[in-house]
Amino acid sequence: MTFFNRSKKLTLISFIPILLHLALYGSVKAQFTDVADPPDSTIVLKEYRQSTPRLFDHVINRKGESRLTLATGIPFVGVAEYAYGVTDRFTVGVLGGMTPAVEGYGFRMRGVVYQKTDRYRIYFCTPVIYYPRLSGGDPWWLARPNINFEWVNSKNVRYKFGGSMFLAASNNSLFGDAEKATLAPDYWTSVHAGVSLPLKGNISFQTEVSYVSKGVKPIKDFVGAPPLVLVLGFSYTL
Repeated sequence: MTFFNRSKKLTLISFIPILLHLALYGSVKAQFTDVADPPDSTIVLKEYRQSTPRLFDHVINRKGESRLTLATGIPFVGVAEYAYGVTDRFTVGVLGGMTPAVEGYGFRMRGVVYQKTDRYRIYFCTPVIYYPRLSGGDPWWLARPNINFEWVNSKNVRYKFGGSMFLAASNNSLFGDAEKATLAPDYWTSVHAGVSLPLKGNISFQTEVSYVSKGVKPIKDFVGAPPLVLVLGFSYTL
């Protein structure tokens, strides 16, 4: 397969996470018609939340709720995110961060796929990051669609595991002339596990570790770093 044909194929694949989230957003309210959204009034909304407490949750905000997150790990030295609850089951965020070599900016979408109780759920999450500067090459994009299976214990500690794909393509491959792209589109797979827990007040802690591979084939290098993604972060709910 030529680079140009491969680029076209992976360019189409790169849009799959966005299409999946659009479909997910349209089905969220229909899936949970038994869960009414809080009223829009600020005063009534505050009373609603006080009268209907729910378990700690650092992933999905309530409708109208905001959260700030600061994190570090591998490969990012530092990441900051502002997330907003569009509905009680769908949250979007904007983020920015720095690796030792480049900076990246993007957005992240999270939505509940399945949940019948407060103790277990399945949710879908996709960060999409733009890297405007790459030494000797084009700006490029990285998307990571992932599925998560999560449990909550009696102390409100959340445990999860899941799987994901990393999809990378240069800006030329996606929006310009693929034949001029200096970064070949590529993909990787990963499995991950994590834990999160409430601390004091509106502050929470979360950590996640991912092992990256090419399907079942181990790799030694992942975009210039070890085949490992590590996140350690703190969130504050506004």
